[in-house]
Amino acid sequence: MSDVETSTNEPLIRYPYRFDRTSTAGELIDRYQSLEAGTSGEMVASVAGRIRTVRTHGKLGFADLEDSSGRIQLFAQHGVLG
Repeated sequence: MSDVETSTNEPLIRYPYRFDRTSTAGELIDRYQSLEAGTSGEMVASVAGRIRTVRTHGKLGFADLEDSSGRIQLFAQHGVLG
């Protein structure tokens, strides 16, 4: 079996044909710019853009995602993501 086939002989799609974005970076900035530092929310958003920088600090990770509407900072914790 090749690495591009599944056990049912159907091709494995490595990259989906579409991605359903729910927000742009600019929309998230507008929506959350009044949030106080240290405040978190439970909203889930799907954004698409280019990762411009990636920084790690121990078990924390930061990345800057940029699209045509702006740039946002992504934050990840190893203990949360696993």
